[in-house]
Amino acid sequence: MAKSSLNWDDVRTFLALARNPKLGVAAKNLGINATTLSRRIQRLSQTNNATLFEMHGGEWLLTEAGEKVLALAERAESAMLDIEESEPDEDMSGFVRVAVPEAFGIWFMSERIKAFHDAYPNIIVEFISPSWYFSPLKREVDMAVMPTRPQRGPLTTRRLCDMKLRLFASRTYLDSHPPIEAVGDLADHSLIGFSRNIISKAQLDHWRKVLPDSVTAIRMSGMAMQAHAVANGAGIGLLPFFIANYDDRLVPVLKEQVAINQGYWLVVREDVRHSRRIEVFVDWLTKQVQADRAFFRDSED
Repeated sequence: MAKSSLNWDDVRTFLALARNPKLGVAAKNLGINATTLSRRIQRLSQTNNATLFEMHGGEWLLTEAGEKVLALAERAESAMLDIEESEPDEDMSGFVRVAVPEAFGIWFMSERIKAFHDAYPNIIVEFISPSWYFSPLKREVDMAVMPTRPQRGPLTTRRLCDMKLRLFASRTYLDSHPPIEAVGDLADHSLIGFSRNIISKAQLDHWRKVLPDSVTAIRMSGMAMQAHAVANGAGIGLLPFFIANYDDRLVPVLKEQVAINQGYWLVVREDVRHSRRIEVFVDWLTKQVQADRAFFRDSED
């Protein structure tokens, strides 16, 4: 890497594109537009007097020269993290990028994040959803709360908590449709589930446990939309039990027959887990979940 005129923003941009070769995604992850990203890459290429990326099938792939720069850029990134770790806790700053399931983000994190911000006002926490779409392995995020434990990669994982999924409908829906006394009766009802293009394996497995041959009549990309649709009488949905605590229109369906246990896993990239800003957020989040385990429990348990 050339020593003169080196810009740290250019290096960060280079790393983002190297880790996710889709220009638009890399730009979004950095919070900049694609034009700015391209300009920074061009500037870094000129600084190094080398072509760092080549386009193949719509992706920006590293050249041989780019691979050499990558090794140096990651060393520079590591040095910057060491500098951040040397800051006193009260002066700590930087970004923490966390992917979370939509339901976890809306009903749990959004009501508690103020406490973290009050304690560490200079750390910017960015929540994105859904967690299975943004990969710690691709370095799109620093960490993720996930419904399944990753089986590979340089990641540190811990089980945050367990929760229960049940079928819910609104009283209005149940009063105006045929009675549901067994799982087989669901075939005559409107089921609300995830859009096929965004469904995760965990969510698909849950539906297969309930109805192996089920067809969802209404498909939505987020759990919040599903919960509101169910509460407003659109059909029957498979929802985390804690959502029902916030909306008394939601009524359990087949309570004795259908109850699916699911864990939430906290997955942290190995290369950032010792950064102080990451450590303090992981410690804070873990304590929040431990202190409020009743939030995730079924009242019937």
